[in-house]
Amino acid sequence: MEETEISKQDQRKTLNDRSKYDQVFLRLVIINGSFEKIFLQIDRIRAAKSANKLKVLFADIHFFLVAVTNVMNGVKSLKAVIKIDQKLNAIYKKYISKLERLDIFRDHLEHITDGRLDGLGKKKNPLKNPGMLGNLLGDEYDFGGERFNLVESFSMLDEFYMEIREWTHETQERPLF
Repeated sequence: MEETEISKQDQRKTLNDRSKYDQVFLRLVIINGSFEKIFLQIDRIRAAKSANKLKVLFADIHFFLVAVTNVMNGVKSLKAVIKIDQKLNAIYKKYISKLERLDIFRDHLEHITDGRLDGLGKKKNPLKNPGMLGNLLGDEYDFGGERFNLVESFSMLDEFYMEIREWTHETQERPLF
């Protein structure tokens, strides 16, 4: 009878571990898919920029920012499931503020009629340059007087992806990439 009790406890523990594994796995699948979209958008942005196709370029910058936000939200969700992992925490701390900064630009583009046309940011704070509703100056994307560098952002995301991949390989229980 003791063996049956232990087996039931082991089964519950395995089920709980499996549930957590599934939660982690699904988040990693979403993060990986979002990174694939980012890299697709980077290629499209480079091609549109070199061909001077401005409509395509600005649409692709917007979708690039949407994919970045999806990675950001996926990593936040992953960190909530995996509460204690020093390497994941270090990676998170290294990149979260950079991802949140890019998310501001996505928010501006998606809420352009929610005050941006009136020169107001998300919290109704005035934009630095209210007449600038999306422009590219060299490699600098500008919205409302705030800028980010496309090339630097591409490089940062590539490094972030490599660090997440390395982490998944080091933590043998969650290899994905």
